[in-house]
Amino acid sequence: MLPSLCSCSQGVAPSTRALGTFSSRLVQGAVASLVVLLAAISPVNAQQVYQIVDLGTLGGTATTPHGINNQGQVVGQSDLSGDGSRHAFLYSNGVMTDLGTLGGVVSSAEAINENGQIVGVSSNTGNLANHAFLYSGGAFTDLGTLGGPDSTAYAINGQGQIVGSSRVSGGSADRAFLYSGGNMSDLGTLGGLYSYAYGINNSGQIVGEASLSSGYNRAFLYSGGSMTNLGTLGGEFSTAAAINNNGQIVGWSLTQTGSLARRAFIYQNGALTDIGNPGDSKWSSARAINDNGHVVGVMSDGGENPRAFLYADGTMVDLNTLLPPNSGWVLTEAIGINDNNHIIGFGTFNGNPRAFLLSPVPPGEGWTFSWPAPNSAWVREENVFTQAETGHVWTFSKTPLFRQLAFVSGSITSQDGVPRSARGLMIADQTLVGLLFQRQFFPIVFLRGSKDPQLTAPSVSAPTVSAEKGSAAPQSERQTPLRDRATKTR
Repeated sequence: MLPSLCSCSQGVAPSTRALGTFSSRLVQGAVASLVVLLAAISPVNAQQVYQIVDLGTLGGTATTPHGINNQGQVVGQSDLSGDGSRHAFLYSNGVMTDLGTLGGVVSSAEAINENGQIVGVSSNTGNLANHAFLYSGGAFTDLGTLGGPDSTAYAINGQGQIVGSSRVSGGSADRAFLYSGGNMSDLGTLGGLYSYAYGINNSGQIVGEASLSSGYNRAFLYSGGSMTNLGTLGGEFSTAAAINNNGQIVGWSLTQTGSLARRAFIYQNGALTDIGNPGDSKWSSARAINDNGHVVGVMSDGGENPRAFLYADGTMVDLNTLLPPNSGWVLTEAIGINDNNHIIGFGTFNGNPRAFLLSPVPPGEGWTFSWPAPNSAWVREENVFTQAETGHVWTFSKTPLFRQLAFVSGSITSQDGVPRSARGLMIADQTLVGLLFQRQFFPIVFLRGSKDPQLTAPSVSAPTVSAEKGSAAPQSERQTPLRDRATKTR
């Protein structure tokens, strides 16, 4: 399961009280046995935290990320200065670059592969139509259409095979296409008029949605020259958004006939599985999956408000719970994830819409946490220890062990506002004799209300939050179908 950062209670005004009358021998014995005792009672859970970076814009007020590769390069669409037009961008090494267009005023990058090849859609000269493009080596290639006026490329694999959708001759319907070797091929449908291809893996397996003769759309897998209906979770509609190199497919499906309730799914081993909603979330949609089997997307909170989620190891969590508290961010939708578990999406920062890149902070890296000097006082009130000089706060709950000994656990928060899991031991409800912190033991001894605690502790790693100026496009609470995304470029 994916644990989340624990929350810290608000600190209260400190008051000084006596911290025990036990002999130093008893305390020394407790300290000596604390590591073994804590390990036996309650192991410290590893926590995954993230560094978050605002992707910025191309000079305007909005950015929408669409794809990320394993090098951490991000592509999408961003407003130009004055917000009069939106262009495809490449974000690499902290810099956002305008890719331009096929001659028109609007473009959008939808995906990037490990070779840095980018696909998307752009208006052409005269803005008469939108065409799928390949951007490679600093140059655009117009991929054309299946005979109609418009096309959009949604994904590209490591072999340079591209999938998307195009209007057919006469403009009567959109069809999923595969572009390979310079040729665009119609992939057909499931008996109806329409189909859209959204993902392709390195084996050439393609996923998307296609209409039945009844008019309802179904998620499909196209492999070996044939299109397979993946079914639904009980409703009348489903769509497959992405496929990884292990053949795992994710998307969303309606769950009941006549209902608009939708749930994220994963398709593997021939079965479509609802991956669940945490807590009182009412709906969810999966957007992407990496080769680790980690899924990202959007779910609701207890109401109808969208929240970004991460699904891993059988558990779905709100990504907001993996951020430090008071970060100012609300993550509303996760769009993509690479094999290094870097996540892109959008949300708000201090109430303003932003696009983000989340990067996991490895244990022991990222930021440093400095413990207070030995002459700094810790005072306790109820279940909160406060170190006034540095602003460190330790909030805990207590579990009696035997006689006057108790195990305590909770979180310790420094001036950076980030809580970390901590464990300790108390004697007679007064004396704190140590902390077990990220699998390391730090003795902190308080005697008789002393304001000079005996302290031995190396520095401990902790994460940081960084944000650059920029903004991302506001998003509706109701999910926009994937096939409608290209129309935003017009």
